[in-house]
Amino acid sequence: MPGGSEGAEDPPAEDDEVIIEEIETNTAGADEGVAASSAEATTAQDKSAQEVEDGDGGDEQRPDSSQDKEMLRIEKEKENMSAVEKLERSLLWKAEGNDFFKKNEIFKAVDAYYHAILYCRDLMQNPQYYPNLKHTPENRKLAQDLCESVFTNLALCQTKYAGTLPADHAEKTKVLEEAIKSASEALKINAKNVKALYRRALARSSFAKMAKNAEAQALLGEAKGDLLAAIAEDAQNRDARAELKSVQERLKTLKREEIAGERRNFSFGSSLSALATKEEDLLGDGSVRKRISVQGDSGRWLNEDWLAPDAVIKCVVHAKCTMLSYGGDEGQDVKHSAPPVTISFILGDSDMHEGFHVAVKSMTISQVASFTFSPQRLKADGGLARLLPDAQGKTSIWEVTLVKYVTWTDVHRNGEQLQKIQDEGYGKFPEPLSEVFLHWRVFGPDGGLIHSSRYTVSVGGEGAGGLKHVEDDDKEAPCYVLGENTWEPLTLLCKSLRQGGVGELRMRRLPPLPKQEEGGDSNADVSAKLSMMMNKTKGIEELRHCTVRAELERVVQPLAGP
Repeated sequence: MPGGSEGAEDPPAEDDEVIIEEIETNTAGADEGVAASSAEATTAQDKSAQEVEDGDGGDEQRPDSSQDKEMLRIEKEKENMSAVEKLERSLLWKAEGNDFFKKNEIFKAVDAYYHAILYCRDLMQNPQYYPNLKHTPENRKLAQDLCESVFTNLALCQTKYAGTLPADHAEKTKVLEEAIKSASEALKINAKNVKALYRRALARSSFAKMAKNAEAQALLGEAKGDLLAAIAEDAQNRDARAELKSVQERLKTLKREEIAGERRNFSFGSSLSALATKEEDLLGDGSVRKRISVQGDSGRWLNEDWLAPDAVIKCVVHAKCTMLSYGGDEGQDVKHSAPPVTISFILGDSDMHEGFHVAVKSMTISQVASFTFSPQRLKADGGLARLLPDAQGKTSIWEVTLVKYVTWTDVHRNGEQLQKIQDEGYGKFPEPLSEVFLHWRVFGPDGGLIHSSRYTVSVGGEGAGGLKHVEDDDKEAPCYVLGENTWEPLTLLCKSLRQGGVGELRMRRLPPLPKQEEGGDSNADVSAKLSMMMNKTKGIEELRHCTVRAELERVVQPLAGP
């Protein structure tokens, strides 16, 4: 057999068939096999190594199950195998598992996948730190790809098998837990694995059907996060979109049931105690204190994975913030009468005060609460923080409403450019030098419109020389030559849009607005200058944390050469 590199790097065609294979099995007496295999595969290397090391310690150290004996046998066999031979053996077991799966022999398939992992998982270690394995970086990459694929298939086997068990079956919960673990192992190797994200979501969704309301909402919230991540990687994934819709509907139903239960248990005494809500110390040091004014929807929305600096999915929260007072030990000395500020920011963004990150993470959607912030929690000096009233370095009290949250794809995984495609459109993607006809708008972090390609300048406005902007819905979309005179944010969006597509790009720092637009519209230059003048009157010196929304109306591909 060849060295195994082609099979590991480019999985065999059977994988695609396995993905959609439906399993119907009534095999008795083997329930624990599916649940156990993934967990064993996850810990096999450490466990086997320890048993080999302690093998001479007497009868009590010897393996007492067929699984332990098989793991020891494999570890002993691997001592005399090269890295390429381990990969080849692993590929053979994987192929055998695929064959068993298609024959509906699910337990044999799981056992084969388990063997595939045992033979190659140690090769995922860094060759630089594990020279005794005598493998190369190429071997390591092939082993990672192989284990990722096998763990994903294990999750499929376990989820499908769990679906054949009745809800009250003793093993159903255990099998679903192992399905979640298997998919999670695949995602540790590749966080963008759409199939693993989808299968983990299915397992969590199935698990939620057997859980009580609160736990079910938590599981469905996690499933929703997985599905959103899968759709961010594959926007056209119909299965993920359909499952997301189902999960959202179930969350709404559970929430209605929760509210109905609370109403049934409501009493006059409880209503009196609710009038005096307790203050909550969110960090335990008194620096961020919360008192709820209006309850929100109580649904779980935060996914901790969004907070990782290099996460592919980032969360942008929209909140309304009002500073009520500041000064003194309790922040009540000076009353503040400025209007509320509506603002949006990425969770974890250092441009926003730490206190507000802590605040919104503690809230539910539509919740209104007052927060008392110590000065050390309001030290950010970025463009976002400067949009809020200045607490003068003193303790302050704020009223915060969590309006909504939106997930975006982080293009470079550094928070500089976030992208969201609402509608990809149809036809071919525009090639370089294509003529693209598109309308676009720029929105500030407060959601206010900064500039629009539909703007026309008219006389009679307040300030800026008596000029004002008016959007003309009948105005033709400006034409740009992609790669020649297209504004940078529009160029980036056009790479992901086709004719009729709509998308948004949120940038930490937006380039200056374009001046002269194609087609000789001299009004565009005046319009762009007017927009910047009006922004400066609002204290906005540069465009930061803004969102560009583009609507690609028409694409004319460049003519082919002779």
